[in-house]
Amino acid sequence: MSLSILSLLMAGSTLLQFTASAPAPPAPSQQSTVTGPLLQQSFADPALIDVNGTYYTFATSGDGMNFPMASSSSLGNMKWLNQDAMPTLPAWAVSNATFVWAPNVIQFANGNFVLYFSAASNQDKDRHCVGVATSNIVTGPYTPQSSPFACPLDQHGAIDPAGFIDNDSKVYVVYKVDGNSLGGGGPCGNQDGSHATPHMLQEILTAPTYVLFFSNQCYNGALYNTSYATSTNGVTGPYKKTNELLLLTGLDGLNSPGGTDVLADGSAIVFHEDQQPSNSDVRQMYSTGIQIDGTSVSLVSHF
Repeated sequence: MSLSILSLLMAGSTLLQFTASAPAPPAPSQQSTVTGPLLQQSFADPALIDVNGTYYTFATSGDGMNFPMASSSSLGNMKWLNQDAMPTLPAWAVSNATFVWAPNVIQFANGNFVLYFSAASNQDKDRHCVGVATSNIVTGPYTPQSSPFACPLDQHGAIDPAGFIDNDSKVYVVYKVDGNSLGGGGPCGNQDGSHATPHMLQEILTAPTYVLFFSNQCYNGALYNTSYATSTNGVTGPYKKTNELLLLTGLDGLNSPGGTDVLADGSAIVFHEDQQPSNSDVRQMYSTGIQIDGTSVSLVSHF
């Protein structure tokens, strides 16, 4: 079975768009196999890649670094590397690590690695652009390109990028238009939904079905969760969302689990959860195995 992974944004999608007032789908029926925290440090929005049998994870800025890293031969534990994957920000970005978010790393056929990230623009520090950095070593240091890859400041900026190499070797980069940056009140500054802000989706291809994983609701609230939708009509859908949540507050004692990334072979995910309920100051990394069976995804032991 051929497996690929993609993070993508479906702007204007109604199929995967949720609102805070919508009733939450029922909790998943399967027993959770969540493991964590994998680190004591905050490790938000973890990105995951397997390189020759070693797992590497990258996180949103923290501990004075733009992109902290951890690694391990097992997803049951992680070793803090105390090393910044990209210590130097590009000239177009605000020179402050607190404005650097949500990395994603992929490896090309030639062995080189590409890190996608979002950073605040020095033209408007309240709005982000998507950047690209490269390295011939998975742990870097990654060298950012001199210009942003996507910088739609007139559309309120762009965040949460991800790269994807499909089975036909076509390369895609997708990102989220950041309507939250306009502000609308409430959690994440847009709880009233007055500005469009499409959801980030994680997609796995398991021929002939595409499965899209996405985080929903405001990241710093108890309703934040992870769910998925499926398509048997190719990458562009339409997608049908499941009636169940895959990860949610209360499952295995988790608080606001999201920011998920999926292993390239579709066997496991990493995600963050709030160390304290509805307090996103410390978001620790967790992992669990997953099993994809047709249009159904369940949590399973990965160890």
